[in-house]
Amino acid sequence: MKKKYKFPFPDIPDMPEEIINAIDSGKLLLFIGAGISKLIGYPLWFELGKRLVNKAVEEKILSNSEKEVLLSSGFTPMQIVTIISKRFDSAGKRGIEYIVEELSNNKDINLSIAKQIAKYLSAYNATIVTTNADETLENTKPLNDRKVIKSFVDYDDENNRDYSFIHLHGSISEPENMVFTSEDYAKAYSVERIFGIKLKKLMDYKWTILFVGYGVSEFELIRYFLNDDDSKDRRLFMLDGYLYKDLIKYEFDKEYFKSLGIYLLPYSREKDNYNALINVLKKWDKIVETKTFASTSRKVSIINKIVSNMPTDENVQIIEKLVNNNE
Repeated sequence: MKKKYKFPFPDIPDMPEEIINAIDSGKLLLFIGAGISKLIGYPLWFELGKRLVNKAVEEKILSNSEKEVLLSSGFTPMQIVTIISKRFDSAGKRGIEYIVEELSNNKDINLSIAKQIAKYLSAYNATIVTTNADETLENTKPLNDRKVIKSFVDYDDENNRDYSFIHLHGSISEPENMVFTSEDYAKAYSVERIFGIKLKKLMDYKWTILFVGYGVSEFELIRYFLNDDDSKDRRLFMLDGYLYKDLIKYEFDKEYFKSLGIYLLPYSREKDNYNALINVLKKWDKIVETKTFASTSRKVSIINKIVSNMPTDENVQIIEKLVNNNE
C-alpha cells in the first residue's frame, strides 16, 4: 500500500506584505539566480563545468584520469570552471570563449517557458538584477523594453530607481566583462574596485530584496546585503523549493539565512520538481494583480470607482498610500 505523506511545505508560499509594499513604493529589487536559467534550459554551474571538462579532454589538454578526479573528488563548480579555464588559457585558447560557446549554442532553450517567466517577473515593477550570463529573459516580451545593463561597471548608480535589467556578472554578448572564475570573483568583489563600490551604492538604497532561483553556494554578495543599522525590518527574502526528504536541510537553511537577516519562503517541489517555481511565480503574479496598486488593471478599476462616486475606504487608503510614496 502506497504511503501517504503530509508534506511540510506549501505548494504556494504566502507573499509577504513587505514585498507587496515594496512593489507599490517602487523599492523592490528582484535577484534572479541560476535556477531561473535552468528552467529556461541553460546548464547549472556543475553541468557547465562538466561540459567544459569533456571539451578539455576532447582538445587533449586534460587526461581522462584528471577528468575523473575533477568530477568525483568534491571540487566545487567554480573550482572546476577556474581550473579548466586556466588549462585552456595555458594551451593558447581562451577558456571564456568555450563558456560563451556552450551558453550561446544551447539547443535546449524553451522560449515558451522564458516568455511565461518574463510575464510573471514583469508584474513586480521591480529592478531586476541577475548573476546569470544568458540574455533570454530581457529579450523576451514584456521585459524587452527595459534598460539593459550588460556590464555592471557601466551602471549609473544615480539612476538606480529605473526599472532596469542588470547583469551583475556580465553577459555572453560582452564576454570580456564576465565573472566566472575564482580570480574574476576575487577581483570583482574587492570593495576597492569600481564593481564593489557601485554594488555597495546600489545596496545602500535600502531596497526590499527578493532572491529567486538562488542556492546557498551562490551568496558571494552576502556582505553587501547585511543590515548594519540594527534595523528589525524584514527586507531580504528568498524563495526556495524543497522535497519531503529535505525537511532537516530546510531547518539548517532557515537557521543559516536567518542569521544573515534573510527570510526563507519555502515551497514544495514534490509535484513538479524544479518547475514548481513557475507555479509559484504564476500564483504570485495574481497576488500582485489583486493586492498592489502597481497593477495597471487595479489602478483603472479603483480610479473608475472613485470617478463614479463609489469610493471605498480601501480605495481611498490605496490612493493615500500612493501619494505618500511619491511625495
